[in-house]
This record gives sequence, C-alpha cells and structure tokens, in this order.
Amino acid sequence: MTSYQVTGQCAHVTVEGFGGGLQKQLLYRGSFIPDTATEDEIKHLLSINAISPVDPDFGTHEPPRTVDPNAPPSETRRSADPTAPPPVDPEVQRKRDEAKAKLPADGSAPDGRASDAVHVEYLVGKGFSRDEVEKASGKDLRDLTKEAATK
Repeated sequence: MTSYQVTGQCAHVTVEGFGGGLQKQLLYRGSFIPDTATEDEIKHLLSINAISPVDPDFGTHEPPRTVDPNAPPSETRRSADPTAPPPVDPEVQRKRDEAKAKLPADGSAPDGRASDAVHVEYLVGKGFSRDEVEKASGKDLRDLTKEAATK
C-alpha cells in the first residue's frame, strides 16, 4: 500500500478517534496520512497537491518547487535581509508621501485638524510602529501626537 505525506500547509483527513470511532483531523506539513483516510480524501488531496506519495526506500518526498521563469524577480526571490520590510504598494506609498508633504516644515506636531494620515506620518517619524498607529482611532492619534510633541 502506498504511504502519503502532507506536503501542503495542512490537510483534513479521517483518523481513528480515542473512543475507537472515526473523526476528521487537521494534519500539518510533514505529517503522514493514516490508513484510515478514505480513498476519496486521498484522491482529492493528491489533486490539489496537498499530499505526495512517500517512497519507503528513500524516506519522505517533498515535491520540487516550481518558479515561473517569466515572473518578476520580486516574486521569485526573497530579500537577502529577512528583516527588510515588505515592498509597499505604489498607491499606498503615494498617499504616504502626500501626508508627509503636509507635515510642518519645522518638524513640529501637525495641527489637530490635520488628517489621520498626517498624524500617522508624524508619529512614524517619531519612532512609533506604523502598524500600531495605523490601527489607532483619530482621537487616539491626536492624543499620541500631543504626547510625542512634548517629549
């Protein structure tokens, strides 16, 4: 009988439960598919490349990863620096640049009537996490701006 291993992120299969009955279970990459998995489950998981047959003579089998040779380099390679931020959508970057342009030239805090985007750019410039300040409400942004301006 052929053995299979999960090569996708995960797979739902039928397994034997603690009470002796059958139940569905989520198996993660690297897990082996138990004999209790149904033939239909195996066929489906093979069709979506979630599992691969295992050669008992050579251990586990990880299918080769394919790379589209026509894809731009950014989609085929990761940055050499794993801490580098992901690339920003050009439209998002344009909006950020517009907000930065509205910041006071002398580096002071923006007026309380400024847009949330302007407050976000001010706070990011003061060392706040972009992810955190983008989640904040307008009132919280203004409070953080006042607090950052006094430091």
